Amino acid sequence: MSYLEFKRLAETNTAIAMLLCKILESSLILSQEKADSWRYETARERYDRFIREYPDAAKRASVNHISSYLLMTPETLSRIRASIA
Repeated sequence: MSYLEFKRLAETNTAIAMLLCKILESSLILSQEKADSWRYETARERYDRFIREYPDAAKRASVNHISSYLLMTPETLSRIRASIA
């Protein structure tokens, strides 16, 4: 179902409208939390939070993928990991 179809359905069904509202609200909150993290946290703090929130992904994902997600260079991530070990 496309977003437009879902939105049209929400116009006629209050339960769907509430679901759409919750989805959009959740998405906005997550987006704002990420933006705040990138603005106000150091690279080390972002990596520490990533490890807490996604321990399995931290073990399996490549350095390039993790560093890209955290908006840092692979070299910076490697330095952070080396300082922890």
